[in-house]
Amino acid sequence: MPTIYRESGYAFRFYSNENNEPPHIHVWGKGGQMKVWLTKDLEIEEVYNIPPHEQTKILKIIENNKQKFLYEWFEFKKREKG
Repeated sequence: MPTIYRESGYAFRFYSNENNEPPHIHVWGKGGQMKVWLTKDLEIEEVYNIPPHEQTKILKIIENNKQKFLYEWFEFKKREKG
């Protein structure tokens, strides 16, 4: 599970065992976690113990770094396949 970015107390990472899912990012920090699809309009897939105002902050961070996250996602998946 490589961490590709950190900001505002959150770590943004991928899991290597999720091969059949569309691009997404996992966010961990401050006692909670969140999974967000990197679609045109970012979609929260799941959230645990992160209050709404923090979810908004996280979504802004993801939006600001979406191209980087997508690039890293596809590079990571390419490396996994060898």
